Amino acid sequence: MKKNTAASKIAVIFLALGFIALAANISNGNISFKNGPDALTSATVKNTAEKVTVSGVSGNYTVIINKNRVAENVLNYFLGTQDRPKDEIVCHISADDKKARELALQMTDKIVEADAMLLLSKAEYGNFDILIMSKKTADKYTAKSLYDKEFTAVLEITGE
Repeated sequence: MKKNTAASKIAVIFLALGFIALAANISNGNISFKNGPDALTSATVKNTAEKVTVSGVSGNYTVIINKNRVAENVLNYFLGTQDRPKDEIVCHISADDKKARELALQMTDKIVEADAMLLLSKAEYGNFDILIMSKKTADKYTAKSLYDKEFTAVLEITGE
């Protein structure tokens, strides 16, 4: 009987500690019982990408342009509203993204390759000009985290 009593006392102590921890988290605002968006619905992206169609390539691509570092005529060129500018266009692609290379070869003058995670990490802080990824690679590495950055223009390009 004493063993059961000791086990019961230990269980009560753990329950009490759990209740105290829960109460502390509620009072600190870490846990809320309000009706509202949860973590999944509040994590949705607010901005959407511009949809563009390009001939001469096949597939779906995500192009992220740093508006602070790229001239407006280059952005307009990618949007299809302006002819190719005379400026040299340099883009970054993931080293293992063959589809991105296809679009980059058609639309840019110079390609810089690096690891996809490194590119997106730098892009979070605005350390890029133009980033081209296949839609598959962009989804795999969650490039949508860049959609809401004030300095980015995001284009979803579809090849014909």
